[in-house]
Amino acid sequence: ELVIPAGKQYEGRLYLRNLFQQAGQSIFIRDSYFRPVILDVLLEFMLDNNQLSIEILMGDNQRLASFRSSFVPFKQQYTTLSISARHSSGAENDHPRYILIDDQLLFNPDHSLDQWGVTTVNVHQLTEASEITKVKTQLVADWQKATEII
Repeated sequence: ELVIPAGKQYEGRLYLRNLFQQAGQSIFIRDSYFRPVILDVLLEFMLDNNQLSIEILMGDNQRLASFRSSFVPFKQQYTTLSISARHSSGAENDHPRYILIDDQLLFNPDHSLDQWGVTTVNVHQLTEASEITKVKTQLVADWQKATEII
């Protein structure tokens, strides 16, 4: 488990970049309160690797409108990049946070990605195969039920 202390925002972004840098094929992010500022971090990796596929699953909450207003022009400008976003709603609008890299490495932070180093954040890497399979199954189900953000 990694702890990113409050007041170390640069270290938090650096650690997030290091996680994303491990991806060769895909990054799946489940963060109910995802903020557009993380698109800037993701863009760096998508431009370097045009095979990289990004999926973002967020909640239907006060951050959805601002995310949509950034995501739509982002998609319009970067038409060749493989990035999609969806939002859950109602009973599915909970607070789990996961980062799945290449469908293999699974991380469970206890705060939204934009908060890494702003507040103290614990990032747990799941390593038990049965636990990873269970979470991946739930993430697929949540993604399929979610509404596309366009």
